Amino acid sequence: MEDIWNDAYDNARIYKEKMKNLHDRMITRKEFHIGDKVLYHSCLKLFPEKLRSCWIGPFVVSIVFPYGVVEITSLETNKVLKVNVITQFFTLLF
Repeated sequence: MEDIWNDAYDNARIYKEKMKNLHDRMITRKEFHIGDKVLYHSCLKLFPEKLRSCWIGPFVVSIVFPYGVVEITSLETNKVLKVNVITQFFTLLF
């Protein structure tokens, strides 16, 4: 009986390792450099509104810390924020 339990435990461990590797491959790494223009995600999930955009900006990256933390500076008010939920800012040219 213990052999069956041990086999099931090993199979569950192998399955978890395979799924972790699969999910880790799907993650896209975002690299930001000093001077990049970015948008900041500012919405709280307390009062969700479907039609309102939560992205504000543009901000300029001033310092890049390890593990995805970025210090950004507002172009309008010169406020400095340390955040980790940002996306690249693109301008549309017509």
